[in-house]
Amino acid sequence: MTSTTDQLESPSPATSIVTTGLMLFALFFGAGNLIFPPLLGAASGGSLPMVMIGFLVTGVLLPLATIVAVSTSGEGILGLARRVGPRFGAVMPLAVYLSIGPFYAVPRVTTVAYELATLPVLELMGIPNSRWALAAHVAAFLGVSILIALRPSRLADSIGRWLTPALLLLLAVLCGATILTAPGLDRPAIDPYASAPMATGLTQGYLTMDVLSASVFGIVVISSLRERGFATPGRLVRGTTIAGAIAAVLLGAVYVGLALIGTRSPGDVTSETTEGTELLRAAASLTLGRGGVIVFAGIVVLACLTTAVGLLASWAGYAYTAWPAVSFNRQLAAGTLVSFVLANLGLKAILKITAPLLFLLYPLAICLVVVTLVD
Repeated sequence: MTSTTDQLESPSPATSIVTTGLMLFALFFGAGNLIFPPLLGAASGGSLPMVMIGFLVTGVLLPLATIVAVSTSGEGILGLARRVGPRFGAVMPLAVYLSIGPFYAVPRVTTVAYELATLPVLELMGIPNSRWALAAHVAAFLGVSILIALRPSRLADSIGRWLTPALLLLLAVLCGATILTAPGLDRPAIDPYASAPMATGLTQGYLTMDVLSASVFGIVVISSLRERGFATPGRLVRGTTIAGAIAAVLLGAVYVGLALIGTRSPGDVTSETTEGTELLRAAASLTLGRGGVIVFAGIVVLACLTTAVGLLASWAGYAYTAWPAVSFNRQLAAGTLVSFVLANLGLKAILKITAPLLFLLYPLAICLVVVTLVD
């Protein structure tokens, strides 16, 4: 009787793959993925189709290839790096997990969520910016993140079934309202979008750094599918590939929608200080009024939260594998504590240190992916 009930309650393979694909989309779609496309759309002018093709190649297809490569190794970046040698196989994964985990990416998405979501809402309520407001935001944001990440086997359910649909709904509201109500602006393409549209699109997609994220999130996808009965290597690779394809299609559709928002949002794109967030805020305010501030805040918080959860869970899983004497929960707590401290201290000094490391690791990760796929 118990086995029959379990079978009835357990999701079908198709449902598991779709839910995992939705989870993977949300893990990928962080603050940087939200900011790049609107600026790209605003600055490209008539070159937008060629720019978007380049952007989708390096921002969508390359991370998908990484997910496939990771699934063939079954161990994430650990399996890829060990192909080079034992020392490289130990050092590179540690550098990757620290760089896009507690030392950089998690504090960054936490502070970005404050600056782009919490702070505008506080200003709308007449509450001034302060260190205490930042500390309260960081504590609440990381508190929710660690609660979800404490049960990594349920990540697909927590994110794929609830957080991702909420994020997609808010994105659909913003994109739909802007595209349907705001006329396109006749802006000329600026350099380098005008002179080298394809190459510039490729570079902008490269800057999302999603290949590093895919090398980390791949093991989360593998673990999620294994929990749902994808035990054999063949089924696991197929399931991971389909889930990755679902995430890639959603990413591509959202990127195109955000780029179209950029073509309809007022703003001086010739200024070096102009960012995609300014264009999104303008679009939200023009099309949705004061409610647009809330919608935009919800998009930013959900995008940053799902990424932070995935990165914290991935870091704790890696650290527990590397140092099994310390439990997963303690590794998770330690990573969250480091992120809390850095997010409150400010990240300018951290960015100066970690940015060169990220650009060094990224081409190495791409080479590992290519070698694995060819082999």
